[in-house]
Amino acid sequence: MILKGEALYEALYRAGYGSEGLMVHYKPMLAEIRKLKTQQQQQQQQLQLRSVLDVGCSHGGGVNALWKMGLNASGVDISQTAVDMARRSYGEDPRRCIGSCWQQAPVTRLPFANDSFDAILSTDVLEHLEPWEVNRAVRELTRVARNWLFLKISNRAETIRMNSTIAPIAPIAPRGVGARDTFAAAVRKRTGHELPPQLHTTIQPVRWWVDRFATTPFRQHHRVGLESWACCGVVLYKDF
Repeated sequence: MILKGEALYEALYRAGYGSEGLMVHYKPMLAEIRKLKTQQQQQQQQLQLRSVLDVGCSHGGGVNALWKMGLNASGVDISQTAVDMARRSYGEDPRRCIGSCWQQAPVTRLPFANDSFDAILSTDVLEHLEPWEVNRAVRELTRVARNWLFLKISNRAETIRMNSTIAPIAPIAPRGVGARDTFAAAVRKRTGHELPPQLHTTIQPVRWWVDRFATTPFRQHHRVGLESWACCGVVLYKDF
C-alpha cells in the first residue's frame, strides 16, 4: 500500500524527517513578517500583525522565531511526531501562544475559531495536498486568518530526495532498519508500506494558487523574491 496524508508524514517523521536540519524554509517568509511588523509600527497600519499560526510547523523552529520577534504564535502539523518534537524542543508557554502552543491537525481542518490569528504562515505545505483538498485548505486558511497569509509553495517535483537521502531514524530504529537506509527503505521496513512516487501532489504556478483565493476576501499584497529552487512566495491580505 502507498502511504498518503497523515499516515505518510507520520511515517516520515518517525524515520527522522525534520531532524536532518533542513526544515528552515520558513526563513524568507519570516523576513516578510518582520518587515511588515516594522512597517506597522512605523505607519500604524490598519491590518494588525500581532499573532501568527504556523501551519505545517514541523519541529517548531518557525514558531520559536516568531516568539523571538515578540509575536504570539502557535503551530500545527499533520504529524503527531512533529508536534511532540516541537513541544520537547520549545515547551509550552500560554503567554506566548493562542490556545495550545502545539497541536496535531491538517491544514484542511484547523482546530481554531474564525479569525483566531492576525496571520497564518505556511511554508512548503500546500503543494503536498491532493488536488481535491486545495479548496478545503483555502477555506480553512481564510477562516482562521484575520488579516494576512504568508505562503511559500513549491512548484517543482519532489521525486528523488526520499529515495536518496539517508534517514536519521528518529527516535529509535526498529529491528531491521539500518543506519544507512534511505527514507523510502526505512519507511518500508518500519511500516510495510511504500512512499508515493511524488510528495508534491499539487504542482502549480504561484498565479494559480493566488487564483484559488479569488472567492475569498484575501488578495495578493506582493510576491516574495526567492531563489528559483525555492519558488514561490506570496503575501495575501484581507481586503475589507
